[in-house]
Amino acid sequence: KITGFVAGEENITEEKRNYLIQKIQFNIAHSMVTSPTLEELFKQIKNELNKVLYAKNLFIAFPDPKTNSLTVKFGDDEKEYVNRIPAERSLSGKVIKARKPLLFTKKEIKQLADKGEIELVGKRAELWLGAPLIIKDKVLGVISVQSYDNSKAYDEKDKKIMGTISNQISLYIEQKQTEEFNQKLSKATEQSPATIVITDIEGTIEYVNPKFTEVAGYSFEEAIGQNPKILKSGEHDQAFYKNLWDTVLSGKEWKGEFHNKKKNGDLFWENARISPIFDEAGKITHLLAVKEDITEKKKMLDDLVTAKEKAQESDRLKSAFLQNMSHEIRTPLNGILGFADLLYNNNPNINETKTYAGYIIASGNRLLSLINNILDISRIETGSVSINKKPFSVNKLMKEVLHLFEAEAKKKNISFQAHLFFKDEESMLLSDENKINQILVNLIGNAFKFTRTGSIDFGYKISGNDLLFWVADTGRGIAPEHQERIFERFYQADMSISRDFEGAGLGLPISKGLIELLGGKMWLESKVGKGTTFYFTIPYIISDKYGNRRSANDDAVTFSLHKKKPVILIVEDDETSAFYLKTVLLKENFEILRVTTGKEAIETCLHHPEIALVLMDIKLPGMNGLDATKKIKALRPGLPVIIQTAHAFTIDRQEAFRAGCDDFIIKPITKNNLLKKIADQLGQR
Repeated sequence: KITGFVAGEENITEEKRNYLIQKIQFNIAHSMVTSPTLEELFKQIKNELNKVLYAKNLFIAFPDPKTNSLTVKFGDDEKEYVNRIPAERSLSGKVIKARKPLLFTKKEIKQLADKGEIELVGKRAELWLGAPLIIKDKVLGVISVQSYDNSKAYDEKDKKIMGTISNQISLYIEQKQTEEFNQKLSKATEQSPATIVITDIEGTIEYVNPKFTEVAGYSFEEAIGQNPKILKSGEHDQAFYKNLWDTVLSGKEWKGEFHNKKKNGDLFWENARISPIFDEAGKITHLLAVKEDITEKKKMLDDLVTAKEKAQESDRLKSAFLQNMSHEIRTPLNGILGFADLLYNNNPNINETKTYAGYIIASGNRLLSLINNILDISRIETGSVSINKKPFSVNKLMKEVLHLFEAEAKKKNISFQAHLFFKDEESMLLSDENKINQILVNLIGNAFKFTRTGSIDFGYKISGNDLLFWVADTGRGIAPEHQERIFERFYQADMSISRDFEGAGLGLPISKGLIELLGGKMWLESKVGKGTTFYFTIPYIISDKYGNRRSANDDAVTFSLHKKKPVILIVEDDETSAFYLKTVLLKENFEILRVTTGKEAIETCLHHPEIALVLMDIKLPGMNGLDATKKIKALRPGLPVIIQTAHAFTIDRQEAFRAGCDDFIIKPITKNNLLKKIADQLGQR
């Protein structure tokens, strides 16, 4: 009986066939272990099958969902090689649908084609045999053989052989897929940017990936056998961990954040998902933790929140500042413009004129003080404040400040005292007297502003290598939340427009900045409703050279004039400023010449040798005052030039002196200051 087709087309007995089939199965099983690829296994299977059946036209095809077809991955065909087969309307499709080996004759193939159930692909075979590749009820593909000239090449026994072979191939594919998956899983785990920890249900660590070592600092060997509590920082309470364990042991995933501790003691934040791992029976065997180090991310978010809060606070402060500045500027302008209008339109008598003028002066001084404060804070922040240290009497300064505020203290019925540590003759200090005076006036002015009743005391004493100054009041006090920020520029404890005091919030930051420039420090103590004490230190440097002391009459300037009156050239294009200078100087018996441009100033100095001094404005049409000064000094080096300008920064002063000027006066110009400067230059003070 012919039962199959083997190499050489020899007939074999049933017994020998069974023996060959067993041997073939063994060899294929061995090939499954030794073959590195499915292609290599296919070659071995073809060689083995050829021993018991006609396998010259053998192929394996896998479904391709994208094209809805079967793609031939491995195969040979003696007639016509086809690499794509319809997924459904084909013999292979019939096998997949039936999920078992099928055998078709040439006649059956034609009938199926005539009915439209299949499409004929390639040459029609006399006999076609196929079997499905199935893994866990999922069809992976088809293995088939065919004969073009032998209608008895295959029988039912061959169907069983093909079924057995297909099962073995399916097992191989499953094994390879599992190996590939495990390799991918292993690589994904080992190379994961997240920390991965696997523990048993008791919490004993069985696996950690390299990211765990990188983040936590524990090596693989140090971590295995330990409990994740080695990362505990002590920041989470027992209820936190109880909730975690109750969640995962109930079969659910736990999500949350840990504030953990590294091996070196550093704290770090982790975002974690902890999931239970089940066996086939649904029993929890292990716990899987996947964690991400979010320390930097959390810091970034905190920084963003802080930045947002600061931006909102900045907007609030800016709005409040603009409201405050509008009030601080418009209020004195109201006094200046209002009383100036009364002077201009109402024909006031002499007493009314003096009263109105007094209000104008007071309002102007208030506006000037605001502008000076803004300039001062700018100078301090840009480092352009110059410190002029000279010997002076601290006691004398304190008494002058006391005298300055005595009238206000009497008006408010407030006790006002100065506490002096040294005797007058021992109170010499080497520092910047003007800066310390400015600081004391700022602090005491604030004290009077916020104190309705009680007392204000100020004084100084020795504290180590410093003089410790203080200004204490019994006023409203400063709330704790404002005490740290009270030295910020434009910041005020009460920013509302309904507040009952004036000011731009610059006095304290200016004072603090000046104190630090002098080498000291500043702080405060305060209780709401009880009062505030400001402290500051100044390095105690003693000098035995007392320097020049000013008497009470130093502010008065007199001139010892020659019979011939000095001639002063005013170089000023602004009519109001020029008229003011001319009015002041004519009252002091000076002769005045006036021009409006730098070019005119040069020509006037050249043709009028009687000019004794030049008052030069910087901002002029055409040639500016600095360039004009250079040319005048080139023509008449001995002619004194005093620069007058609204630019008040140190760099402006330096540029003026580099241009050759002899002195510098800042607008607005007071009569006394102007006369002092002129007297110094003319040698007549």
